[in-house]
Amino acid sequence: QTRTSNTKEEVIMNDRDFLNIKEAAEYLRVSTKKVYDLKATRKDFPFHKIDEKLVFNRDELRAWVLSQ
Repeated sequence: QTRTSNTKEEVIMNDRDFLNIKEAAEYLRVSTKKVYDLKATRKDFPFHKIDEKLVFNRDELRAWVLSQ
C-alpha cells in the first residue's frame, strides 16, 4: 500500500522555497544561533511555525535582507 497523503510539514519542507533553520542560516550566511536571535529580537524577521518546527520562506528572507 502506498502512502498518498503528506503532512503539512512534509509538503512545506519538500518545497524548495521553504528552508529549515540550518538552510536559512546558510542562505543568510550566519550561524543558526544568529537566526534564533533574529527571530527573538526582530519583530519584522520572517518565519513560520509548522507544528513545532521553524521554517523560512526564501523570498521573504530575501525581501527582509533587502529592506535592512
